[in-house]
Amino acid sequence: MADGVPWFAGNMWSNQGSQWNGGANMWVPPGNGMFGKEELGVELLVFLDDSIYHGMKDEMLAMGQPVPDSVIFNLLKQRYAIIVQGMDLRYGDIAATDYSIKVRLKGVMICTKPQASFWTSARASKQLGKERGVVDVDDALDDFRDYLKQFGHAFPEYDHAMTFTGFDIASEGKTSTIGVAFFEGICSDLSVSIIEDHGNTVTTIETATHELGHSLGSEHDGTGNLCQSDLQYIMAYYVGTRSEQIETNPWKFSDCSITYFRLFKETLKRKNRNCLFDPATTGNLFEWTVFTRQQALQKYTPDIQCKIFQGGMSYHCKGMVPDDKICNKLYCYIVKTGQCKPIQAMEGTPCGFKQWCLRGECKMDTSAPPYM
Repeated sequence: MADGVPWFAGNMWSNQGSQWNGGANMWVPPGNGMFGKEELGVELLVFLDDSIYHGMKDEMLAMGQPVPDSVIFNLLKQRYAIIVQGMDLRYGDIAATDYSIKVRLKGVMICTKPQASFWTSARASKQLGKERGVVDVDDALDDFRDYLKQFGHAFPEYDHAMTFTGFDIASEGKTSTIGVAFFEGICSDLSVSIIEDHGNTVTTIETATHELGHSLGSEHDGTGNLCQSDLQYIMAYYVGTRSEQIETNPWKFSDCSITYFRLFKETLKRKNRNCLFDPATTGNLFEWTVFTRQQALQKYTPDIQCKIFQGGMSYHCKGMVPDDKICNKLYCYIVKTGQCKPIQAMEGTPCGFKQWCLRGECKMDTSAPPYM
């Protein structure tokens, strides 16, 4: 195993005989389809390169709070559990009658030294006008794939491995790239991706969901199909203007994507390499439940969410939007810029009397708290 990648015993795979359906808040026996659907499960192994680790550490130091690595590791595991939950919620909302897709967090590997995440860190170079190092992500993706081909046996069994990096990634010299994956890579050595993460949780969830979609066989909307990227569904090939009429579309897959997933699923079955039919389990069920259950998320006030996702000195910029609009636009103060920028509120964030955020919308619910 690479130096600098701590292996958390708590993140070992679970041997329990049932799997956690986090979106539905109930136990589902492995292998049982719900409502006659084929259940596809993606077990996701997350790698955080050293830029993510050092970014969190520097943030704590800037607050005058030197903390042990154990605290930093816990904060990072918490953040990426919530990111994977966001991915799972989006796949869980696929409007298909014949199949469903679940995403389960198999483990979080935190790289504390550049040599541990050499596929990104060793390639980072300074460029004029760029605050962060820039990584040639096409070569980095090849290196990540090759590393796991050689050492993948040292990790829990997974269906897709995803690296998150705090560097700027560039493809063919273009730093506008924010994520890459091999098309139709799932259930093969090509089932890897790299995601740029600069702290905007909404963007990170959307990018990770999008790149996993490529691995599962979906083209971009508008590429060889009749769906429109302008509508800003998950597989849009660019992030554009999101009017109020389509502001929840980034939570959803277009009909084209749903069809692509169905067709590729059948292709995998014909080739007898469909890893997605194995029961998908969460690596550490206890931590996953603590970090993502709705009761726990309600404890994360808007101020706390800003601190988690935008840094320890961030706070909620109140009054930027009406309360019932904070689900998609929870504004946080950014210390570096002195400006307020929006993040997507966590599931269960109160947004009005007996209302809370569900799938990017403020919804009435008798279970919601009676106060803001």
